[in-house]
Amino acid sequence: MIKEKTSKYLSTDLRQVKLTESIVKDLIIECGLPISLVDQDGFNSFMATVDPMYSLLTRRQITRDKLPKLHDRMTMKLKALCNNAEYVSVTLDKKLVRLITDNASNNLKAFNHILLPCFESYFENDEYDNEEYDLTQDENDDCEEISDDNSDDKFQLVPLDENIIQCVSENLELLCLPCFAYTLQLVVNDGIKHASNANAALAKVAKIAKFSHSSILFAEELENLKKTIPRATKCRWNSQFLTVVAVSDIPLKTLNDVLIKLDKKELCITEKNKEVLDELLALLYLFNEATVLTQADQTVTISMVGPILLNLLSDLELERKKSERVYLMCDALISSLKTRFGGFYKHFSIETDNCKVKINTNANTSCLYGDPIFLMSAVVDGRFKFQWINDCTLLSDVTKTNIISTIKQCLIEASIKLNSQNKFDNADVEIITEEARSDDSNIPTSDKEKKKNIFPTLASVSFKKAKVDNATPKSFLDELDGFLKEDNMTHNFIFKNASSYQSLYHLARKIMCAPATSALIERVFSQSGLLMRPHRSKFSQVNICILTSLKCNKTLL
Repeated sequence: MIKEKTSKYLSTDLRQVKLTESIVKDLIIECGLPISLVDQDGFNSFMATVDPMYSLLTRRQITRDKLPKLHDRMTMKLKALCNNAEYVSVTLDKKLVRLITDNASNNLKAFNHILLPCFESYFENDEYDNEEYDLTQDENDDCEEISDDNSDDKFQLVPLDENIIQCVSENLELLCLPCFAYTLQLVVNDGIKHASNANAALAKVAKIAKFSHSSILFAEELENLKKTIPRATKCRWNSQFLTVVAVSDIPLKTLNDVLIKLDKKELCITEKNKEVLDELLALLYLFNEATVLTQADQTVTISMVGPILLNLLSDLELERKKSERVYLMCDALISSLKTRFGGFYKHFSIETDNCKVKINTNANTSCLYGDPIFLMSAVVDGRFKFQWINDCTLLSDVTKTNIISTIKQCLIEASIKLNSQNKFDNADVEIITEEARSDDSNIPTSDKEKKKNIFPTLASVSFKKAKVDNATPKSFLDELDGFLKEDNMTHNFIFKNASSYQSLYHLARKIMCAPATSALIERVFSQSGLLMRPHRSKFSQVNICILTSLKCNKTLL
């Protein structure tokens, strides 16, 4: 009697395990494919071709077994990683250093209305964003499994632990930093409200861009010229900016010849239009670059804020002298910068009350940007040091000397405080109490609460030249002087040379762990948005949370 060979792998077989892990990690988590993929006949046929002996899992096995186990393993690794980290930028524990705030409703209010003038027509009857997901309920054969525990289909807010709420409420003023990218886009929004002189030119650009996305003939002409016009989106002003840049980069005569050839003579751009566009783009160019750079997630960003703010103001002041057609927009941008970032500019003795355009803002972030972290972080970044101050044309030599001395004193006091924290676990509270009391006489009553920060002795209102205390470690001064003389211009120079700059290294780790923006958490929301598509409307609350968490922490799997 001949014994038949087993037709399927055992559940513990290495090949079975590897293929299952690949489907879950690579297809469902990494690629974002629906879990119901495993029930599709086409996928079953595909896997039978790949390996006939493989036993395909069901949706229930994936949602009840594989994903929860992966999530538990990832959570354990994440906890271990946080426990071993010396500083964490956002955590609700004793190690909490900085909390970057991002109000969702404020973001919607800001981003949904930041449209370049006359770009409203560009988005009329634009179904591009919805065409991918235009599925009817009858065609919804790709939805996820709903758990059998009678849980609500709709997502609900999960109440926070009372201890967490108390911790945040007690430290909110001490820890709060605004999202830099969000504030910067509000500045842009203030500016474009005063760009009426550019309406005619921008209206033509918007129509040309839309025509390029709807006309095959125009698209072919652009392809022959090796030019492309990117599609703009409503929620990001700089996507519209890049669309205008792309149109402006096409030689004027060439573009007009193509438009005339396609019977679109009314869209031809005149020399005056081109001059207006060039002036407008010159004003917004650095804003676009700053928006992109500060939303990086693989590099230090907090140290960029200070140099960016000085460079933006310097550039706008220079452009204001040359601007002839959009000078009102330039005035508005300058006024908005000084209004929304006034706390930062006051460190440099830059007048913030002489704004030519009144900026209406209900949530003034000016005092928050007075936090010394924006000064110190740039100095301990090998890319900037004090060069960003020395190169600023807005500042006098006396002002430069004063602010450099002030920042050095800030770094010294921060190092002393950090050393005290390392030696005495409860010294932090005592230091805050004593120094807050001693400085009360120098702080206006209305500003006392607003000036709280993690380094209370370095509050912007008490920024004065102070004598170096005898307790200041000489090694720190030597390290700082040695670091400033280094020719290396990389942001992580201190981290790569920790043995030579031990005190600076520990201080830099504390300061530079804070991100400049809330872009990282926005990417988490984006991942959830990609998962929660209309034809997956029956996704359970547990599954969406698990998949989002696994997707955003895939390096820990």
